[in-house]
Amino acid sequence: MSPQLSERITLHAVGVGDKDSGSGCALVKPADNVGDTHVECGPSAANATGGGLRLTTLNKLMRRAPPVSVMKIDIEGFEPLAARAWNKIFDGARRPRIVLSEYRPESSAKFGLRPEAYLEFFTSRGYTILVQPTKKRALPVKISDAAGVKRWLETRHVGRVHDLVIILPLEAAQRAVGATHPPPAPPPERRKKWSFRRLRLGGF
Repeated sequence: MSPQLSERITLHAVGVGDKDSGSGCALVKPADNVGDTHVECGPSAANATGGGLRLTTLNKLMRRAPPVSVMKIDIEGFEPLAARAWNKIFDGARRPRIVLSEYRPESSAKFGLRPEAYLEFFTSRGYTILVQPTKKRALPVKISDAAGVKRWLETRHVGRVHDLVIILPLEAAQRAVGATHPPPAPPPERRKKWSFRRLRLGGF
């Protein structure tokens, strides 16, 4: 890593999930696709080739961190699991303005979650989801509420990994800040006292 980047980046030697694992988890690196490296816990981790790894939650990891403006999450289908324990990041006044995420709805079934739960987490908090274009679809799909989530899930390409750009509109961000830090009350209105000279200058 270059010296310029090392001053601005902090690396944490942990994975993220829905709870603290302590130990007993490890990285699994498929021989034919290192990019598909993922975490396994329990007995299946004994034969892992990537070394041990401790899991924590984003709520805990970010407890003392400064507010996040942009967040990118790509954890090989485990996004819905991590989302179970990151609500404190998104329920505060200084929530992320942009989230970049991969999402494969079928991954939710592995954790007993509804496919729409991951997307509704964002739309219920005022975010707009843009499903990025593909070779077969030239324009992004905009999702802003639960009805939009349902329509997209009914018409999407089954089995595809989707790239999502999740945006918090300015007005939603302002509402979040206002709910936690309401603006000060305006000063009492003062009536203007017009003099006869001013009225004459105004054309009377």
